[in-house]
Amino acid sequence: EFIVLAYGSTSRSARYAVNEMRKNGIKAGLFRPITLWPFPEKRVAELADQAKAIIVP
Repeated sequence: EFIVLAYGSTSRSARYAVNEMRKNGIKAGLFRPITLWPFPEKRVAELADQAKAIIVP
């Protein structure tokens, strides 16, 4: 249902948040690109088609 898109130092907190969402029965996943250049726009578009929302902390 939800995808959290996190990069760098926010990834650890984002992973914790995703785990908490899952514990509460919410379908959630984490997308953590290794680099932002080039930005993985195709993959983000694919994820957007599958999710209710993409959360960017």
